[in-house]
Amino acid sequence: PYPGRIRNFYAETSAPGANQDYKFTVRVNLASVFSTLTISGAETTGNSGAQSHPVNPGDIITVQVTASSAATTTFIAAAMELDHPS
Repeated sequence: PYPGRIRNFYAETSAPGANQDYKFTVRVNLASVFSTLTISGAETTGNSGAQSHPVNPGDIITVQVTASSAATTTFIAAAMELDHPS
């Protein structure tokens, strides 16, 4: 285990539908660390841009996904990079 930074969060889903959305929040140890990423309407992908956050050995990294009431989907996928000091 080693400290590093998580970055380049990416999410993909089937389109949630008109006036519907999915909100993705990256969390470290239950605290939100990136701005919420929203995929809405006919969109199917989104990314965090230049955001990054430090992580340490033992940290718990999770992705919280919240759907609007009538959002429809067949899949949800998410990924991010872990950089570590050389």
